[in-house]
Amino acid sequence: MADSPAKNLVQLQEKALIRPTPARFSWAALAAALLVGPAIGLGWAWTAEALQDYFAPPGIFPLLIGVFCGLTVVVLVRYLQFGHRQTIFLAVVLTALVAAVGREYLAFRTWCCLKESLPIIAPGETDTRESHREQARLSFDNFLRDEAQQGRTLFTTYADRRWAVWLSCAIEGLLLIFSALAVSLPAVVAPYCGRCGSWYRTEISIRLDPITAERLATLIDLELRKVPRPPRCRLSICQGRCGPARLELSWERAYGTVELLRLWLEKEQFQAAAALLENVQKVVKKKAGGNVG
Repeated sequence: MADSPAKNLVQLQEKALIRPTPARFSWAALAAALLVGPAIGLGWAWTAEALQDYFAPPGIFPLLIGVFCGLTVVVLVRYLQFGHRQTIFLAVVLTALVAAVGREYLAFRTWCCLKESLPIIAPGETDTRESHREQARLSFDNFLRDEAQQGRTLFTTYADRRWAVWLSCAIEGLLLIFSALAVSLPAVVAPYCGRCGSWYRTEISIRLDPITAERLATLIDLELRKVPRPPRCRLSICQGRCGPARLELSWERAYGTVELLRLWLEKEQFQAAAALLENVQKVVKKKAGGNVG
C-alpha cells in the first residue's frame, strides 16, 4: 500500500505481547493528591495575582499559569517516582481548578481591601441609606460590575458587560485547565513499572545503519522490511531493570511520513539488544574522537 502524501504523518504500530506491571492504587497517595494538588494550585494562584499587574496578556496568561501548574505536578511525581495515572490526573485537575478559582478569589479579595480603604461616601454626596448600603456591600457580583466598568478584556480591548466578565472568567479558567492537562498528559502516558515503582528512562538512543538494523531485528525476532533511510533506535527500561524493556524504532519514509514501531522486549532480548547497541555507540564515539583528533 502506498504511503500517504501528507507530510509529518506519524504511523504508530505497537507490538504489545508483554507489558510492564501497572502501578497500584494507594489511599495514602490519593490523600496526598487531595492535599498537595490544591496547595500547588493556590501557590500559583497567588503568584498569578502578584504578577498580573506587570504581565498579564489576555488569553496567554492563563495558559502560562496552567503550563506551570502541570509542570509542577509532573516534576513532583517524577521525583517521587509515583505512577498511578488516575491519581496523577486527579492531582492535575485539582491543581488547575484551584489555581483558576483561586486567582479570581484573590483578585476579589484585593478589590475588597481596596474598597474598604476608600471612604464609603464621596465628598459632596448625599448620605442616603440606600447608597450607603449599596457601596458597603462587598460582593463578587459588585466586583464583576466594577471589572466591567473598568473594561476587563476578553482578547479585545472593549468594555465588557457583566455577563461577558463572567464568560471571560470561565474561558480563562478552561484555558488554564486545558494547558495544565496538555503539559502533563505526555508525561502521564509514559511507561511506568509497578514492580520497582519507577518511571522508564532512556538507556540508549542512536541512529542505526542498515546492517546493524538487520542484526537487531534478528536478535529480537522482528521481521523488519527494508527502509529507505537509517532508523533511529531508542531503548528504555525501568530503574530496577525488572520489567520488560521498550524498544522504539522510527524512520522516515516516502513523502516525509515517519513510521514508528514500539516493541516490548523480554529480559533476554533486552540484554542482547543493549549489548549490540552499546557496541555500536562505542564505535561511533571512537570514530567521532578520531575525527576530532
